[in-house]
Amino acid sequence: MSQRLAIRGVGVVGGFGTGREALLRALATGGGPNGTIDVETPEGLKTFPAYLADASGIRSFIDEQKLRRVDRFTQSALLGACLALADAGLLDRVDRTRMGLVLATGHGALGSATELLDSILDDGDAFASPLLFARAIHSAAASVVSILLGIRGPCLTVSQMAMLVPMSFWTARQWLLEGRADQVLVGGVDGYCKVLGYCRERFFGEGNRGPIRPLAFDEQTAVAAEGSAFVLLTGDEGEPPRYGCVDQVALGRVAESALSLPEDARVLVGADGHRLCSRCYAELLPPTARVAGFAPIYGSLPTGLAFDLVIAALACERGRLWQAPTAKDSVILPQPSGEEVEIGNRPIYCLKLDKEGWFGWIRLSQVDSEYAIHPDA
Repeated sequence: MSQRLAIRGVGVVGGFGTGREALLRALATGGGPNGTIDVETPEGLKTFPAYLADASGIRSFIDEQKLRRVDRFTQSALLGACLALADAGLLDRVDRTRMGLVLATGHGALGSATELLDSILDDGDAFASPLLFARAIHSAAASVVSILLGIRGPCLTVSQMAMLVPMSFWTARQWLLEGRADQVLVGGVDGYCKVLGYCRERFFGEGNRGPIRPLAFDEQTAVAAEGSAFVLLTGDEGEPPRYGCVDQVALGRVAESALSLPEDARVLVGADGHRLCSRCYAELLPPTARVAGFAPIYGSLPTGLAFDLVIAALACERGRLWQAPTAKDSVILPQPSGEEVEIGNRPIYCLKLDKEGWFGWIRLSQVDSEYAIHPDA
């Protein structure tokens, strides 16, 4: 098998809506929060903007009786996975013996876990909710997705906060190259809950109100979000993939391995308005790189890079990327504009940096790109 992987389908749900067309509309208009959250604080009730996902569309794919005991967090993951399968034309395929699943989540089942603790405090250990116990397990979402979709290949949950999306794609790549699976659903999901809202208010205060300025690296502008983003990966044999290819996944520490991006690279940065993490991008990006941060479209959540990956895949399909300024000028831009520029023959890097010095990127190329032929270029 070639070292490059084909992206056969994409599925997304978030504050911008459900599906690729909703995401494309948000990219054209600039997007923004679609709801509000109430946070109880010692100073009283506070209201903040938020990007809230509507997972009710899952009822178009899964029988409602099977969803009775499935929480919103897992329904969001199910919806993203179903949309990716449908986009690839594989939703009606019954035999998924050779399909794998890698699910990335930062906060995981935090909402169910805190509800479980409440039930223990209210009713004691003997009468705590067994349903909440099953939901509170961090890998519960991946388990439910694999069961309801009949996925029989390897299944893994990745929960390392900053690098979870690059690690997920690294794992999916290894499974495919080693022949452990023929297709792999890989993506990220995170949900909002009251405890998360309280923690964000305590840590960031008024910095929760946005608007998100991902490229204003010295400001705290992150806005709470939830949603899921999935892609279906296969080998590159057969029909050319409409969304291009993943031809490189890189992970490392900046102190041990140089961040060797091309000077004119087109980079989608995982900066989502968190000041401490975003500063690293200002220090390490090549000054002439073409940079864009799309967190204003989907919000601030640990799995944001999965949404960037879907945006990059849509750009490969269209041959155009929404306008990206150079890194040296990017701090003045509040959000990406709706204007588009030709990709040309250059790959797109989806890059994540953290304040501990870790970096990870996923590189996408169009099928006819010279970089897809030479994956180590």
